[in-house]
Amino acid sequence: MIRIIIQELVPTDKRGTGLGIRSLATSLGTTGGFILGFVFTIVFKDLGISFIILSAPLLINIILIPKFVKETKGTDLSEVELRLKG
Repeated sequence: MIRIIIQELVPTDKRGTGLGIRSLATSLGTTGGFILGFVFTIVFKDLGISFIILSAPLLINIILIPKFVKETKGTDLSEVELRLKG
């Protein structure tokens, strides 16, 4: 989802940097998730509990995405870029 948000909302001249930062955040998040999953699995001795603990915070996205991500369907993207710069 974040890849689409960056492509839709970041100005074209900054898009490469935005996608690079997204890739870095994805890599760090994946690595951190694997480490936390390992720790939770060792502590709770159950993979199912680890999955629930790691997945539950992501449910906040159901609320945050519609609130903060504006629909750009049918909108001229040059207008979106002008609003972001100004």
